[in-house]
Amino acid sequence: MDRASILADAIDYIKELHGQVEDLKDELRTLEVEDCEKNTLQSIMPTSKEQGGTGTLLTEFNQSSSNSTKRIDMKMQTEVNQISRTELLIKVCCEQKPGGFSRLMEAINSSGFQVENANMITIDGKVQIVLTVEAAKEGIHPTKLKNFLTEQTV
Repeated sequence: MDRASILADAIDYIKELHGQVEDLKDELRTLEVEDCEKNTLQSIMPTSKEQGGTGTLLTEFNQSSSNSTKRIDMKMQTEVNQISRTELLIKVCCEQKPGGFSRLMEAINSSGFQVENANMITIDGKVQIVLTVEAAKEGIHPTKLKNFLTEQTV
């Protein structure tokens, strides 16, 4: 094989890999949307905890908002999962407070992350924020980021 055909094959392979990356990103976005919709439905629909079984964080979310005269403070809960070497999925559930989202975004930006996708759901003074972020460098530890974000946004 000559150099031109090797380069042409390499270019075709790289294009194929880029297509696979885009397909995986679309699949990830679809899964995030489904998860978000599922969580929203769980917070609206009665769950097994309300019927005597065990429930989820959003069940507590729903229970605290079900009676507007009885307000229960919700402790901030943060979850950080690594998607790839530089991409992370961040989920935050907390009370809706003035400036809370701004503090979260400032903490993320000051840490050197670029927000790629953001979703926010609010129900009766509670908020769930789901972010996909990309780091400028590899080796970010999700637990350290979780602790940092919790400290910065409380």
